[in-house]
Amino acid sequence: MLKTIAILLALYGGYALDQGMGGQNYLALVCAVLAFAAAGGLWLRKSWSQYCVYILASGFVFPWLWYTWSVFRRNGPYDTALQGAISLFPGLCMVLFAAGSSVFVFRSFRARGKT
Repeated sequence: MLKTIAILLALYGGYALDQGMGGQNYLALVCAVLAFAAAGGLWLRKSWSQYCVYILASGFVFPWLWYTWSVFRRNGPYDTALQGAISLFPGLCMVLFAAGSSVFVFRSFRARGKT
């Protein structure tokens, strides 16, 4: 499972690199480097890579929560609950993946450290 997370992080790193190079978005370039480092570290089962995963997950979760809260506070809810749920679904999937990956990586390295 760690290798699956590593592959997904490498794919994200490629996407972030493309976005960073195309629009000179330096934050995307930093995210790309961090994602590639996390992917390589997870692939090789290096314990330092878990911290890269935590930083990337925090970089997804906290801004998404802040943005979602500010949009609903400023604009109010959608006309229907279905519209609100549909608009939140993609971001919620990313947040669940980020949180789930962090928990899985934490448990994997904690279990390895105990043996």
